[in-house]
Amino acid sequence: MVTTPELGEDQALWTRYHGRQCPGLVRINLTGTAPESYAVALIRQTGVLLQERVELLTLMGTTVSRTTLESDSDLSGPWVIFRAKPGRYTDIETGKRVVLQHEGIIFEKMEAADRLYYRANGRINELTLSD
Repeated sequence: MVTTPELGEDQALWTRYHGRQCPGLVRINLTGTAPESYAVALIRQTGVLLQERVELLTLMGTTVSRTTLESDSDLSGPWVIFRAKPGRYTDIETGKRVVLQHEGIIFEKMEAADRLYYRANGRINELTLSD
């Protein structure tokens, strides 16, 4: 899982904006009602190659549902995840605009690029917010 030490020179930036939150784990509520979910950013280093995947885990009674949001992306450094507040968001590539009624998940390369994952119409959707 991505932790603050893995952020290298971005540690201070993360701490300034997110305090002591873990950059690899966020508890969210994508629907405004139960069940609540957890997004987890997992990293694996093989030699000089860093791979990261993001899994969404949703608690449904005694069962956990898993959805892969990012699948083994090859990266130059770890990305972080954090909660997106309800509000207006625009995809910079398509111009698509959405209004989140509930929380979403931001997957971000600190001050470089970020994507928003959110639930609408019963499924997970994605917007590119910056690149």
